[in-house]
Amino acid sequence: MTDVLERGTRLNLTQIAPDLSRLAVQCGWQQPAGAQPFTVHFISFLLDSAQMIPNDGSIIHSEQPASADSSIRYHSESPAQSESVIIDLTRIPQNIARMAFVLSLHEGVQRNQNFTSLDARIELINEATGTALARFNLPADTHESRCVIMGELYRKDATWRFSAVGSGFQDGLNAILQKYGAPLLRLQDNSGSTTTSVAQQSPPPGNPPQVMAASTIAPGVAPVQRPDAGYPVTTGLQKQRQSPVICHEVDYEILGYEAQIVEVELDPGETVVAEAGAMNYMENGIHYESKMGDGSNPKSGFLDGLLSVGRRLLTGESIMMTHFTNNASGKKRVAFAAPYPGSIIPLDMNELGNKILCQKDAFLAAALGTEISIAFNRRIGAGFFGGEGFILQSLKGDGLAFIHAGGTVIRKDLNNEKLLVDTGCLVAFTSGIDYDIQMVRGLKSMFFGGEGLFFATLAGTGTVWLQSAPFSRLADRVLQHAPSAGGRSQGEGSILGGVGRLLDGD
Repeated sequence: MTDVLERGTRLNLTQIAPDLSRLAVQCGWQQPAGAQPFTVHFISFLLDSAQMIPNDGSIIHSEQPASADSSIRYHSESPAQSESVIIDLTRIPQNIARMAFVLSLHEGVQRNQNFTSLDARIELINEATGTALARFNLPADTHESRCVIMGELYRKDATWRFSAVGSGFQDGLNAILQKYGAPLLRLQDNSGSTTTSVAQQSPPPGNPPQVMAASTIAPGVAPVQRPDAGYPVTTGLQKQRQSPVICHEVDYEILGYEAQIVEVELDPGETVVAEAGAMNYMENGIHYESKMGDGSNPKSGFLDGLLSVGRRLLTGESIMMTHFTNNASGKKRVAFAAPYPGSIIPLDMNELGNKILCQKDAFLAAALGTEISIAFNRRIGAGFFGGEGFILQSLKGDGLAFIHAGGTVIRKDLNNEKLLVDTGCLVAFTSGIDYDIQMVRGLKSMFFGGEGLFFATLAGTGTVWLQSAPFSRLADRVLQHAPSAGGRSQGEGSILGGVGRLLDGD
């Protein structure tokens, strides 16, 4: 039976199929009968250690069906609602650290189309035996996207692993091209019409884009244009290409339901940073040490450490953070638990713009290299009445981080939209979201509606995480009904009631 993966799952393919040498990655979609015709493009990006494409031949799609070394080849299935690539894992160049698999709607922005009516999926198959290894279905909260990173294949410890990403982009393929520093693409829909996706801004007047010479392109591969040819690329993309991956790459498993823990697997030498007191258990061979700061900047001095301590004091957290490092020769695990019942949210920072803002007590743990700091809410109204105060926690990095929240967690992807939220229910949001407050309209609703005087408002384009049971609200209810605080005693089902508690010491 094929494993159906959840978003964020990382699967060790070499472990479940030791003889794996050729992998088929198949993306399919189901279009309802009578729906508006769609054209879906399946595109594979070969990325280096900085998660950028090293050359133009590193993008595989219907118009460029093979990599320069032919280690990965594109195939169109029949019927035309499934496409795949066959990857010879033994021939992937060493400079290729991972591969990203993307589904994109042809002119989705112009045609106002999204994945709402398409049932998309990605499946991994051992090409030599035909055995299905895993499957990942497009998450429902990305259906309004026009381009989706379905998953990534990457190397780690001489093994091949797959990460179920499920990250959607409202702006279509352009957002993906810019993310990976990719060139301009020309793609055709089913009717033969061509669209052009450009990763960067148009060139300055007098400097038109240049076309690659046909002699430099492999046979059967369509020429592509580079928008940076003939003029400098933008500074932001230059910095992104030169920046290495900074965070340790850890694996994890979330256990439990109402009161979850996260078990982090560390390879030799890997480190995870956590809040003081968050550790639940750890295996022998893991060394832990309390330090001032998160360790994201190894060159920081004593004054930087003091500043870090000052920031943490503002959030009400411990001045120290605990670093857990695997000093053994094999893999070891350490587990962290939230301080109250609720859910743990795994965040792949690299897929979320490398920055998250969250409520000041939400952080639980993160891979070493993640910068854990504070951000000030500059709006007075939101600071006083938004439920989160003036200080938020800021997480920056490109690895995994874990935050926790009360009750059920809901993820909302906004596309230039506005969301009204009960104050206190906000857990975290990406940097493209504007956070403010809005007063409840109408005196009756304000005083008798039971929702308070203000709503928190979240507007813009990005991702928001909400919680159904903020801990402060839960604590208020517990104290309100505690007999020692004047609450009503229910006798806990015993005929003795208060006499029974007196006898047993409660």
